Amino acid sequence: LERHTSVTLVLDLLPPRGRAVAKQVHMIVGALVCALLFWHTLGSVWDHHTRNVIDVGTIDVPKAWVLGVIPFGFLLLTIQFLLLLHKYRVAHKDMGRPGGPPLGSFAESMMAHSRGKGEC
Repeated sequence: LERHTSVTLVLDLLPPRGRAVAKQVHMIVGALVCALLFWHTLGSVWDHHTRNVIDVGTIDVPKAWVLGVIPFGFLLLTIQFLLLLHKYRVAHKDMGRPGGPPLGSFAESMMAHSRGKGEC
């Protein structure tokens, strides 16, 4: 429901088009931050790999293997933010259509939510 990353108290006060714009800004910032973290952590993994750093423990494992999941996770988050950005851009465009958004569309559910008729 995207409730864990949003300030719903403020967003619920905005009109549907304003909420769609705010969500687009949120998705752009989220994608940029995650892309930056992806790049930074990928560099760290590559550094550990080239220096052949070993994580000494019960089983000796190359540290790059352990850290490798971190940039992968940030890559997936970046993709998710970009997919959500596309979703809100389409909704914003649909809200401006003459006659309103198509029935059953995400834009229509956002407008219904703002009138108190349901959860989007």
